[in-house]
Amino acid sequence: MQTCNIRKPSPIRTNWSLVDRLMEERGIRNDAALAELVGTSASTFSRGRRAEKPTPALMLALRAAFPDVSLDELFSIPDDAEAAA
Repeated sequence: MQTCNIRKPSPIRTNWSLVDRLMEERGIRNDAALAELVGTSASTFSRGRRAEKPTPALMLALRAAFPDVSLDELFSIPDDAEAAA
């Protein structure tokens, strides 16, 4: 039997330092206020900060909160060396 040697894709990561800076610049005091702004639950953000990769709900919420910021800035796919760290 032959095995397939396909690598698992690197997880998407949220650029929380950018999110925090954007929140500060726009006067959004915390994750609960950000959640209220976009009409989602505060747990979407608290779970997102703890998770290794963002959920679709978090990605949509951040996009809604910061529509002028590109997805490439909000999220990244680390290279293999960075993902292993």
